[in-house]
This record gives sequence, C-alpha cells and structure tokens, in this order.
Amino acid sequence: MSASAERPEIVFDQKLLQILVCPLTKDPLEFGSAKQELISRSRKFADPPVFIIR
Repeated sequence: MSASAERPEIVFDQKLLQILVCPLTKDPLEFGSAKQELISRSRKFADPPVFIIR
C-alpha cells in the first residue's frame, strides 16, 4: 500500500498554521505537504499531524 493510500491528503489553512507551535519550543510549525508532516525547524523534527476532536 502506498503512503497516499494509508493517509488521506491533508490541506492546512494558513491561518491555522500561523497559530500552531511546537509544544516543546513554542516555535512556529511548518507543514510539509510532500510527506504530510508538521515540521519543527528548531527541533529538526517532523511528525504527522494528530488532532483530537471532541
């Protein structure tokens, strides 16, 4: 199974990206659309976005 089949493509609203920060450093996050990851440049770390919606 390909990576695109495992996870649906995510499109982030630019306003949302302006308020998202790394929970450890509080630096802004970037969204890497190629790998569908949130990127913390200061930590040199990328992780797929996980949201809990209630």
